[in-house]
Amino acid sequence: MVSQPTLPFGAPHQALPWRRSLLVVLALHLLGAVLFWQWQNRQAPTAMPMPAVMMVFAEAPQAAPADSTPPGQAMPQPEPEPSALPEPLPLPQLPESSQPRIALPPVKKKVPKPIEKTRRIAQPKPPQEAVKSHPPALEQNAGAPPPGNANRTAAPQTQLTPYSQAGEDSWRSRINSRLNRFKRYPKDALRLKRQGIGRVNFTLDRQGNVLAVSLVSSAGLPSLDREIIALVKRASPLPTPPADTFHNGVVELTMPIDFSLHNARF
Repeated sequence: MVSQPTLPFGAPHQALPWRRSLLVVLALHLLGAVLFWQWQNRQAPTAMPMPAVMMVFAEAPQAAPADSTPPGQAMPQPEPEPSALPEPLPLPQLPESSQPRIALPPVKKKVPKPIEKTRRIAQPKPPQEAVKSHPPALEQNAGAPPPGNANRTAAPQTQLTPYSQAGEDSWRSRINSRLNRFKRYPKDALRLKRQGIGRVNFTLDRQGNVLAVSLVSSAGLPSLDREIIALVKRASPLPTPPADTFHNGVVELTMPIDFSLHNARF
């Protein structure tokens, strides 16, 4: 028979307390070491551990290609490609309006009326517009109308009895001479160098007093027209008319008044 060795602490049921006591002793030592280590850390600053150096081996970076653009010039940016425009949507077709057509009445053409040609009846000129100078005796005898029919005043609805042409011319000449003595050239007409001929109508009584005066045609300037009216009134009374020129005690006469810079008076 094989003999079993004897354990130092006796039987197996006796080894368990010994192990427990060993574990308790180790735990006490470990606790004491931890307390002692904490106490040393409080007494002296702990030295910082040296950082670990880690070396990493990697491939060397490839050099970027040299920029061929000279300094000072910006690289031209590529133009953005134009985006394709969307195709326009087809417009819906509107139905044709079925409006009834209105029949218009036919346009009547206007028939041009025939133009009636009116004949102008030549009116006899008044004796005031006749030439002042006496025509020669031969011209008067060559088919001249009777002096009574040729010499009539221009008064409306007034006809004078026949009188001598020489007497009328002499009377008109004396009236012109008196008007020229009283004529005054307006200053603004002289400054503007304006001249003209106006026609005036006036009525005289048997003593030659001017009863009424009116302008028949303008001389071209308002100041000249005013002077024509004032001239006839200023020169009144005028030379006495011939006895056979009166109608109802008055005589009406129309004469031209000439304003010329050649014989201007002011």
